[in-house]
Amino acid sequence: MTFVPTAELPSPPPTGAPHVAVSAAGGVFPVGAVGFWGSRLDPDDPAVGVIAAARGTAVVRRSGRVDTAGPDAPVVRAPSIEVRAVRRLGGRWWALGDRRVVALDDGESFGVAAGSIDVVRHGEGPVGVDPSGAVRSPDGAVLDDPGGLDGELLGAIDGAEGWWIVARSGTVLARGGAAAHDGVDTSTYPHPLTAVGPTLDGRGLVIATADGRLHARGTPYPGGLPRPAASGAVTAVSPVEAG
Repeated sequence: MTFVPTAELPSPPPTGAPHVAVSAAGGVFPVGAVGFWGSRLDPDDPAVGVIAAARGTAVVRRSGRVDTAGPDAPVVRAPSIEVRAVRRLGGRWWALGDRRVVALDDGESFGVAAGSIDVVRHGEGPVGVDPSGAVRSPDGAVLDDPGGLDGELLGAIDGAEGWWIVARSGTVLARGGAAAHDGVDTSTYPHPLTAVGPTLDGRGLVIATADGRLHARGTPYPGGLPRPAASGAVTAVSPVEAG
């Protein structure tokens, strides 16, 4: 397998901060001291999320198909929806579809506002995030408005307190009581930002470039992440669950 390195060699990842990323075609790449499990490449059904354990992974596809690998892959229920994003909310993984979000452990489902492209927790349950970064109730009422997101929304990450809104420009906005973190200076690196992911403790987030460099905020820097050229840009990144 041929790898394309990042522009410069990254610092070694610190012990205890492993993440896993997935590329558009489904290539799975670990960061830190975790095992490597096989990838199922399928460019016709893009990978939109990855859930990782120390001894296995589950990749969620746009169609709702779940591809697992490794001896102890996470147990994930395939959602019967077209999936826009996969997010970790309150320690559980959820798939966002058109007007609803579905839990990947037991199939629990909530309605979200039309046009939602991401999801966070607000109050007792998941709610949708629109392209401007505003959080909306299922009927479309604005629950929180970041007020003029600088550029296109890259993603929203749920935290232990509140959530973060991340723009493709590199801006990071803390909302709902989340700790403030610096954005990413995208002028210093030639590849666009393509994915965001949480930390297990909910105190920070990681932001990935297309070629796999990870920018850490509120968590130790997890190192760079080369990827196979044929596998496409990184589309999702997640922490490795214990166990």
